[in-house]
Amino acid sequence: MNFIHSAGARVNRAERMVSCHRRPLNLNWVMPAEGTSKNFLHRGWHLRCFYLNVDGPPPLCSRVHECTETQLFYGVMIMGQVPRALTIAGTDPSGGAGIHADLKTFQELCVYGMSVITAVVSQNTLGVKTFLDMPLELIESQMDAVYEDIRPNAVKTGMLSQSDVIRLVAQKMKAYNVDNYVMDPVMVAKSGDALLAETAKKELVNELLPLTTIVTPNLPEAEEITGRTIQNVQQMKDAAKQIVDEFGATAVVVKGGHLDDEARDIYYDGSVFDELVASRYDTKHTHGTGCTFSAAITAELAKGTPLRQAVETAKTYITEAIKHPIHLGRGHGPVNHWAYRNRQEGLSRA
Repeated sequence: MNFIHSAGARVNRAERMVSCHRRPLNLNWVMPAEGTSKNFLHRGWHLRCFYLNVDGPPPLCSRVHECTETQLFYGVMIMGQVPRALTIAGTDPSGGAGIHADLKTFQELCVYGMSVITAVVSQNTLGVKTFLDMPLELIESQMDAVYEDIRPNAVKTGMLSQSDVIRLVAQKMKAYNVDNYVMDPVMVAKSGDALLAETAKKELVNELLPLTTIVTPNLPEAEEITGRTIQNVQQMKDAAKQIVDEFGATAVVVKGGHLDDEARDIYYDGSVFDELVASRYDTKHTHGTGCTFSAAITAELAKGTPLRQAVETAKTYITEAIKHPIHLGRGHGPVNHWAYRNRQEGLSRA
């Protein structure tokens, strides 16, 4: 296996250092700011090599090539350094949305995924049949089970259908001092079925929104949050500014998929507006786009990717997933969760 550090020199490493992609890879090393660890970047996966010795504490180390095979192996593979992400959401037995889409996305982006189920949903590509909210005690117990054992590096929420569920999740977020919180404010399914009680919208805005690192509403959701009508880019920017400046989110991406022309999203972090633009593809296979996009941001944040870059990667990920449909279902079919990986590996097939 070949590793390339920032100076361009090659260093041979043992073939047993196998990545999740099951083949030899070239990893681009980035010189560190401190001497006790080194960072490298591979396909968006920011990993830190801690200089661990089996027989003692990590030595100070100022040059990349001083990483030995054993140090590199332990630095990447010990559990504490595996990127971990948690999704708190509802289910989708057809596999296209909810925690199923989230876990697929985490896996595709080389992040260890965990889940807390808030509701069991009977849905498919044709619509939502019914759903059953989990008891509060069970939701709390699931969150405790995760945090007392494998603490996530990033968390996202999806379907939180009732006020009590929202208040509980907000309480646990504060208790566990959660970093890197991504909110997908799930209100309506792709089929048009409501997934958030009318009485719970206020709690979503007042209790959870101020805790977020980033929130990812589509246009109908942004209209519900802000009380505005949004029909153009300027109105998207006005809504984004309100969500951050007035409601307390750290950052927001207002997704413009419901507008015509290009797929244009507005990013705002309290100081800078940015537009993320991609081609629009004529397809009905868009089930789970919101879940997948927010999960991709969560995965990147779990790996230590800066927020703006995480959003860019997620935009590319979801664009590829929509561009290369897998043509399943009789309604709004699911997106292609492995299309991004195929692109990275130079494959053209779905």
